[in-house]
Amino acid sequence: IPIGVSASPFLLSSLPSLGLQSWPAGEVVIAEGDAGEDIFVLYTGSLSVWRGKTQAKKIGALEPGDFFGEIGFLLKSTRSATVRTETPCKLFRFPAKEFSSVLKRHKVLASRVKEVASGRLQTIFDQQ
Repeated sequence: IPIGVSASPFLLSSLPSLGLQSWPAGEVVIAEGDAGEDIFVLYTGSLSVWRGKTQAKKIGALEPGDFFGEIGFLLKSTRSATVRTETPCKLFRFPAKEFSSVLKRHKVLASRVKEVASGRLQTIFDQQ
């Protein structure tokens, strides 16, 4: 689910700690049940999303432009799913504290993040 908001120079300048991270294929980026509030945006590569600790089930795939980690960020809760790299990936990592500050100034982006989180939570509940 792409962010759907153009990255204006103002928005990009609001993110001084934005870091681009490289991940090899087959790695867990975030694990269901772990603490964490940072948001990630996939720049290159592909990711898979898994739910269930004992018998994990693939519930989705992410492509460049998609973001994840928003549920833990918004709810200040543990991660609701595991995200794994399927191919080598590059990810932008947004520290939670700074991302929160950005959302206060960019209402359209804040609305989009909440909309995506709501849809993903509904999918999780529908699959139970």
